[in-house]
Amino acid sequence: MSHPRQHCVVIVGAGLAGMVASFELVKMGVSVRVYESTGHIGGKACSFSNSPAYNNKGELDSSLAIPKGVESDHGYHVFPQWYTNMRQLWTEIGVQPADVYDGKGYMDLFEAQNGVRKAFIKEPSPSLKQILSICDLVIQPDEMLLNTTLEGFLHSRDYHHPENPLSLTDMILNALTIGDEDISALAVRNVFLQWLPVFGQPNWGALRGSLDEILIRRLHQAIVKAADSSGAQFELSLNHQMVDLVVNDDQTAQVTIEGPRDCFVVSDLPIILAIPQEVLRTFNNGVLYERLPEISKLHRLRSNPFSAIDIFFTGKLSGMTEEHFTLTGSVYGLTGFDISLHWPQLIRSNQTVLQFVAANSVEFRGLDGAAFVQVMAREIGKYFPEVPAQVAMFIPHTNMDVPLFVNDVGAERFRPNPLTRATNLVLAGDFVKHDTDVTSMEGAVRSGRNAAEALRQHLLPTAPPVNIQPVTPLPPALQHIIALAKEDPVEARLMCLGWFLKTMAESPAR
Repeated sequence: MSHPRQHCVVIVGAGLAGMVASFELVKMGVSVRVYESTGHIGGKACSFSNSPAYNNKGELDSSLAIPKGVESDHGYHVFPQWYTNMRQLWTEIGVQPADVYDGKGYMDLFEAQNGVRKAFIKEPSPSLKQILSICDLVIQPDEMLLNTTLEGFLHSRDYHHPENPLSLTDMILNALTIGDEDISALAVRNVFLQWLPVFGQPNWGALRGSLDEILIRRLHQAIVKAADSSGAQFELSLNHQMVDLVVNDDQTAQVTIEGPRDCFVVSDLPIILAIPQEVLRTFNNGVLYERLPEISKLHRLRSNPFSAIDIFFTGKLSGMTEEHFTLTGSVYGLTGFDISLHWPQLIRSNQTVLQFVAANSVEFRGLDGAAFVQVMAREIGKYFPEVPAQVAMFIPHTNMDVPLFVNDVGAERFRPNPLTRATNLVLAGDFVKHDTDVTSMEGAVRSGRNAAEALRQHLLPTAPPVNIQPVTPLPPALQHIIALAKEDPVEARLMCLGWFLKTMAESPAR
């Protein structure tokens, strides 16, 4: 079947944003060609079945391997209720309720004593000081927070004191790869505005299987099925890397793609660049500086690694929790999840498998796999004295080569819009401006949909718009309080505190 050239789009990058954009476009009948530089799809939402394994001494051991049928994620993920676009995507691609564990809360684990692991305890409800500081934060207008760190905001309001530190990111943002001292107060406020409508509910879920199995493969299958239904073509080429980006005199963009056996130029089609900002900015040069200033501004954005490790134990550990848990006081901001209580392939096994992610991973730069395993084993061993004696193997993911965009102070003004000055070039990815704001899988899905909608308006203006879900709506009472803050911030703060306490008291999740 032939297709009009204007109804074909080239997408560079088969991460979550690029794949979601593909899905939305083929549903419209637009043909898509996707070029991915690696040998797999999913980007930072990918999983691996052949990751290097290390023994309990932290040594690379070729005799060890992940069990057949099991994959190791780039890093485990929990999906809050305020991930409106992700959860809608689940429905569209066939993720069933049985595929998701609905979390009942968050747990804390303190360091072991005398070689004995402590019991998990339910994360305490927010303190009065935390609640009041959140209320103060969410009523602030953009201009009050744009150039302020979260820590700076808390200091300025006397919520934070060096001898009695207060953190808000620990409550909902464990995986941001950035601390209170750097993160933008505006970004944190925007996340709280999405979190507050659902904070009184059991508000997160985890997949009962790898990201690749439950999310990425099903998304791929849904794209193929949608393309077949609409008559569009979908072509996916792995190990094809963009090696050049040019903006011509007429403000049209062209990219050069290099594969294992070919090299070619795409110059006359709409293009979505769904590649990480730290990669995209390397193409900046004198011409692009003038014709595509969005690229030069990416040098002002920052990315940090988000490291992870899987630990396979020799047997079942007693006293484990089904919930997401925090290693309280960990210097690396470690959180964990026992996937062997949830994944069908592991429930039947006689061993515990824990996944950990480290929010503070910057210090791991320069470490090889063995050194990273040893550092993580020492830290996790403070909480789990079963490490390393009862460990069968470690599967590390330092992720130094695939960092995450971080919402630090000042970043907002340099984040590009999906539409660029090049007439045929659209951007997608966490670093691109979107309503979710903060780095997250929800942001990647939303960004992919935003890119598809931008091209829909150009290619098929009469077609129905892409169904982009709004952020979780604020209850009318909170909307009124935020509006009141312009006239009387003190009264608004106190009213917000009253709403918060009332909601907590009525919440079955609290």
